[in-house]
Amino acid sequence: MTNLKRLLVKLGACSEAVKWTNGKELAEAWANCERADWMLWLVGHMAGQEGWPTLQQIVLVACRFAEDALPIFEKKYPDDERPRQAIEVTRLWCEGKATIKEVRKVRSAAYASAYAAAAADAAAVAHAAVRDKKQKEYADIIRQELVIPAVEFVAGKRT
Repeated sequence: MTNLKRLLVKLGACSEAVKWTNGKELAEAWANCERADWMLWLVGHMAGQEGWPTLQQIVLVACRFAEDALPIFEKKYPDDERPRQAIEVTRLWCEGKATIKEVRKVRSAAYASAYAAAAADAAAVAHAAVRDKKQKEYADIIRQELVIPAVEFVAGKRT
């Protein structure tokens, strides 16, 4: 069993992710993974550990992805700015310019908006299509933005 597989099992990763590693070590899996959701899950569970990204770094990347979904929501609810405000305040928290209490306040309002949007079939289907289409693109962004242990730089790029 590889170190990565042991880590994933210890953290409670889904069986599909554990199976996908198929003998890969962390650097190889990180370089080849096309599942941004798995990558964010892993860095989220390892946040703050030596060599891993901070929670703020991870949240900034997640904010970037959330912004991609905003046009779908805003098309359906053009006057509802709660999700956009939640992303903005969350970014401020990452920069040390807002409190977690402020994030929780706007997050609660954004959840209410997102719940209303998800109730609309067209919005939910559109979001799923965007999410599935963008997995590889998001995985590439995560590799560019978040440094993890055992990932080396070659010619200025992470491998």
